[in-house]
Amino acid sequence: MTRPLWFGIAMFSAFGSIYAGMFGVPWLQFPLIGVAVVAVVMALRAPTLPPPDDPRTKGTPGPSA
Repeated sequence: MTRPLWFGIAMFSAFGSIYAGMFGVPWLQFPLIGVAVVAVVMALRAPTLPPPDDPRTKGTPGPSA
């Protein structure tokens, strides 16, 4: 999976943990913290996406030295 997807899972889990704590559901809060930590580690290990192609640079010669 790609890095943005893992970071999305981490953010979802972290905010879910916050709301679980606010509504008094600690049995759900602590597993969500664990999922968030694992997702952050996986995001840091995941490959980055290649940069998108820029259509403005297609067909133009590069700078001359």
